[in-house]
Amino acid sequence: MHSIKEKGKFLHLISITFILLLVSGCYSGATYFYPENLNEMKILKPEIGIISHVSLGEPIITSGYGREVRVLKVNRTLKFPHFPFNATITEGLYPLVYEDDNFEYYTPMDDHKMFFSNSSGEIFYTKAQLRLEKSNRVAFLSKKGTIWGLDFFSEHLDYTIIPTMFIEKIDSFQQTMLYLGKDKNNIRFSYREFSNNMIRDSFTTEITYDLSESTIIGFKSFKAEIIEATNTNLKYKIISSF
Repeated sequence: MHSIKEKGKFLHLISITFILLLVSGCYSGATYFYPENLNEMKILKPEIGIISHVSLGEPIITSGYGREVRVLKVNRTLKFPHFPFNATITEGLYPLVYEDDNFEYYTPMDDHKMFFSNSSGEIFYTKAQLRLEKSNRVAFLSKKGTIWGLDFFSEHLDYTIIPTMFIEKIDSFQQTMLYLGKDKNNIRFSYREFSNNMIRDSFTTEITYDLSESTIIGFKSFKAEIIEATNTNLKYKIISSF
């Protein structure tokens, strides 16, 4: 008789737990999509042969590896405080990693942007992504395929969709030249190299060109034709890239 009562209590506890999970907006069976196999390509801005304009301090060319992709920008950190764990979505950028007829999947650039935590604040789960329905309902999707806070995040998450943004490949090598202005017939640039978004100081240098000698400038394999230059603006055309 005692064992029957214990079994009844156990089943009752299971039922309560299941109801709480439903109330909290948690269910399993979704697919988590990994961004590791996305196709990156070499990006060049602006394109070769296009007449372009820049202002003082802006890059005349940017070359590197990455991808142009739609991005979900979370404008304000939001926590979903429900049983059994808190699910937190931190403000920042979440590039698109996959989409189908029903959903779009956005993964944070930093794994620690989304996490679970217990009542004491201890973080114990980090890898997750946002799933956005075509109807604009949004949810926290764990690596295990569990959906959290569908109704809550759909109502309260403050986000913006950026139609296209260049996302650098992790640890990739980037090159750029910034326009520094004109002094008489001389125009100045700052050549910079980046690795994983960090400037390599030993590969940053200033370059000066005398337009009275030639309107074609070059550095390494990069070449450009200077069409018009002032101390604040530059009109030019890329001939070849780095």
